Amino acid sequence: MSATRLRVVPDPANTPRRAIIYARASRDRTRRAKSTKSQVDRCEWEASMRGWTVVETVVDDDRSASEYARKGRDGWSAVVEKIERGDADVLLMWEGSRATRALDAYVDLEKQLRRRNVLLSYDGETYDLAKPSDRRRAAQDAVEARYEADRIRARITRQKATDAQTGWMASQVPYGYLRTYDKRTGGLLGQEPEPHSAAVVRWMVDAILVDGMTPNSIATEMNRRDEPTPGEWREMQKGLPRPTSLGWTSKTVQQVLRGPAIAGLRQHRPADGGPEALYEAVWPAIITAEERDTLLAATYRTDRRTHQSNAPAHLLTWLARCGECGGAIRHRAQRNKGRVHRAYQCANRRCGRVYIQQGPTDEHVTAVLIGFVSNPATRATLLGVARPASAGLGLIDGVRRAAELTSKKDDLRVAFLAGSLSAETLGEVSRDIDRELAQIEAARQPAPVTGPAVLRLASSDDVAATWRALSLADRRQVLRGLFEITLTRASAKGQRTFDTGRVVVRRA
Repeated sequence: MSATRLRVVPDPANTPRRAIIYARASRDRTRRAKSTKSQVDRCEWEASMRGWTVVETVVDDDRSASEYARKGRDGWSAVVEKIERGDADVLLMWEGSRATRALDAYVDLEKQLRRRNVLLSYDGETYDLAKPSDRRRAAQDAVEARYEADRIRARITRQKATDAQTGWMASQVPYGYLRTYDKRTGGLLGQEPEPHSAAVVRWMVDAILVDGMTPNSIATEMNRRDEPTPGEWREMQKGLPRPTSLGWTSKTVQQVLRGPAIAGLRQHRPADGGPEALYEAVWPAIITAEERDTLLAATYRTDRRTHQSNAPAHLLTWLARCGECGGAIRHRAQRNKGRVHRAYQCANRRCGRVYIQQGPTDEHVTAVLIGFVSNPATRATLLGVARPASAGLGLIDGVRRAAELTSKKDDLRVAFLAGSLSAETLGEVSRDIDRELAQIEAARQPAPVTGPAVLRLASSDDVAATWRALSLADRRQVLRGLFEITLTRASAKGQRTFDTGRVVVRRA
């Protein structure tokens, strides 16, 4: 079917009947989704005129579709999956740029629609991408959408630079301030200190400069007072409910105090990666420039990390699996009434149905591990020993003897390098040590699980104490080598009692 203008009559009976409506708006500052609602209304009217049945409507609010977008689009991902499954015969949108403004993404979409024999409909026209003429017109629209995205980005970049140089406000309201608007036109007039949060900033500054408190102690006090964090405060300023968060941290305090806005300065970071610049702002300062300089020195740490470590910070994150979808498990922390609740949850955003308390889960897995390794038969298997490791030695003593011999050999090398041992003596004693080590190794069967942490546990007289002494990385290595851990969904919604049956630990 060639591209045709929308007619207020049903299409022929052989026209595809199943349609998926997709609507998107780049900005939804009021979060009322007016733009997407009007898009959906228009598409529903068009579908009724064409005789199509709308099988699903998918909406992405406050999401960009350009290559510069920083947030993903869950709705669009769902549309792509439904098309791939053959759930629709036509993709219906208000305009083509709702799908994407990136050319590479459009190419992928075109290939998928052609492969699945799905029509593309927008702007009152329908395109059969199997036809060269329709494919060319849709591609031209995609190029125009990309061009418009580039123009918008360039215009915004220039405007941001101009605003910064004149000291005008950035898009985000700094903590401690409140925006003022013209009552008649609704236009932005400026920003001024908000009484409560500005007083909090002033207190934090005095706490460091006068009382000598640390950012960490300030964060503790802020949490004790149940003071909203900057993120929570911004949501509440919009009239939204206070969200849950981890509360104040040392990093949060430093971000507020080191920010130039509270000193009446406008910061600008060029989009091209150029050097940052500070300009005199149009809003009143909460602290003086001298106080800010002192704060920067007081809150600067030469031993601070310059990047966030990727090392796991919890026992089972990305190690255990979800019992519903088989996906990885992540850590989740929520703050409620001054308390932090930690849990494990499925990391798959399309699942997320497994949610279980972290503390009891770690304790149960630890108990299973200690009980497993403490069993004499298990320890013998882990050590891979079939008979006494050396003449007159037991299973555990054989491993210890091997460690002693290895250490002795290292000491001999040190003595030789220091000149207190001759080469002949070193060679003779080393040969004796190597001979005994070979006998110990020959008496052992290959261990089913390798790794020094596993051997250290298996050769310990007190498995629980040795486990506690291991680093988190070593504990995770032991669990990964010994077990397959699956966390399952609660049997009833709102279940509060911890159920060990939800933690399935199997031998790897």
